[in-house]
This record gives sequence, structure tokens and C-alpha cells, in this order.
Amino acid sequence: MNLLTYFTVLAVSTLIDFVECGRDFYKILGVPRNANANQIKKAYRKLAKELHPDKHPNDALAHEKFQDLGAAYEVLSDKEKRATYDRHGEEGVKKMMGGGGGHDPFSSFFGDFFGGGHDNGEDERPRGADVVFDVFVTLEEVYVGHFVEVKRKKAVYKQTSGTRKCNCRHEMRTEQVGMGRFQMYQVQVCDECPNVKLVQESRTLEIEIEVGANDGHEQVFVGEGEPHIEGDPGDLKVRINVQKHPRLVFFILFLFALKIVVMGHFVAFIAPYGRHSHALDGRNYANAPRISSL
Repeated sequence: MNLLTYFTVLAVSTLIDFVECGRDFYKILGVPRNANANQIKKAYRKLAKELHPDKHPNDALAHEKFQDLGAAYEVLSDKEKRATYDRHGEEGVKKMMGGGGGHDPFSSFFGDFFGGGHDNGEDERPRGADVVFDVFVTLEEVYVGHFVEVKRKKAVYKQTSGTRKCNCRHEMRTEQVGMGRFQMYQVQVCDECPNVKLVQESRTLEIEIEVGANDGHEQVFVGEGEPHIEGDPGDLKVRINVQKHPRLVFFILFLFALKIVVMGHFVAFIAPYGRHSHALDGRNYANAPRISSL
């Protein structure tokens, strides 16, 4: 083999490997390949808010990007899947998850909207129920910003032995019912999808409490809700509940003795022993400026 032939074969082999690797999940999330788990979570949350279907109900391109985003996070947020992806690309992850025979194992997470055999109807894919989870935080945590880790059990479908009939593919068929009369009807044509079983997985979610977060604010974790065997999982909605601060409650109850006014970042008050300003991050300030009466 001469040198030109060698480099030609090498170039073709590299091109084939590149095509087989599938999507660039790091590029989809906009993070470097050495990004840590926190960077991946932040990038995912930001893009999920921008591309959520509720904001783009009639935009097919945005919907496709949203599904790609979900697939990217599904892989890169899992250490084992990420290691396989870094070595073998998306196809390697599919093989690891048992996605042989043309079946896309990511479909339970982000939906296979453009696969062969789908009809062009306007029926929406079914999805699992949304889950609402309340997180209680203190006023101090809202004041300085905080991260809360939540451990939960999530039901997911895993591939098991055998095959099953499902609703992933339909065909329109025509049948003659009389002279010059025809009837069209839809039939299921899939009986080769891998069988699945429902298992419980432990998940750790990192919830960011942003500085100044409002009571009742919701963070949406796409695809972290209840699963659906024939469609996409629902979303997990984390609702922030800011607990009442005992110091402020005390001030309100004894308003006849204390005058409260919020100035900038401090809760300022007049005490019997002098004028002080006490920050919610624990710092104390003496000789606070004069405060006008309300």
C-alpha cells in the first residue's frame, strides 16, 4: 500500500467514525469537553428555559433543538454514559443501552419525531405526569444565593428481554368495501420494540436558589417527571418556598417599639441600646445613618 492510498483510507475511516459518532452533545449544551457537573446543569437549565415547547408551541426547529438538549443532558449528566460517549460517541451510548436493531433508546427521554414509519398526523406524543416538589429555604439563603441538593427516587423504563407491541409506528391502509367504495384505516405495525420494565433509580438534583428568588418561584427540570411507556416523561417542577424570618416576625409583632425600614441590602432597626444595622448574611454595622419615620 502506497502512502497516498494509506492516507485516503485513513481519511475515509475517520469520516465514517465521525458520522457514526452522532450528535455533539457538548456543542448542543455549549460547554467544553472538560466541563464539570455543575457547568452542565447550569447550561442545561438555561437552554431548557429558552427552548421549552411552551415558549415555542408552533416552532418545529425549536422543538427539535429541545429534544437534542434533553438527549445531551441525559448522557452528560450520567458518569457512565458520559465516559462511553467520550470514547465511542452517541452510537456507543446506544449500544450500551441496548439500542440495537434501529431502536433509539433515547426515545423515552426526548422523543423520536422523525423516525421511519411515523405517520404525518398532528397527534401529539403522550407524556407522563408532571411532578411538583416543594423546597423550603431561609431568607438568608435567598439573600446570599444557595444550592440545595435533593435526592429522589425516579421511575424509569429499562430494556429487558423479549419484544412487545407498541404504538410507535402506524400505517394507513386502504380496503375495498364495495364496488367503487374504499375505506382507509390506521393499524399498528410495530411488534419488534424491545420489552421494557419499570425500575426505580436514585437521582440527585442540584437546585440553585438564585439571589433574590421570589416565594413561589418554580424551576423546571425537563424529563424528570413521571415516565410514559409510549411517550415522553413529564417534567419535575421545583417550587421555592421562602420561610418567614423569625427576626422580622418579632419586629412586626412589636412594631410599637421598633421601626423597621429596608435600606439597600440591610434590615435596619432602632433598638433600646442604640441604632444598628444587621445584614442577613450575619454582619453587624454600628452607627447606621438616620432613618426617616414611616
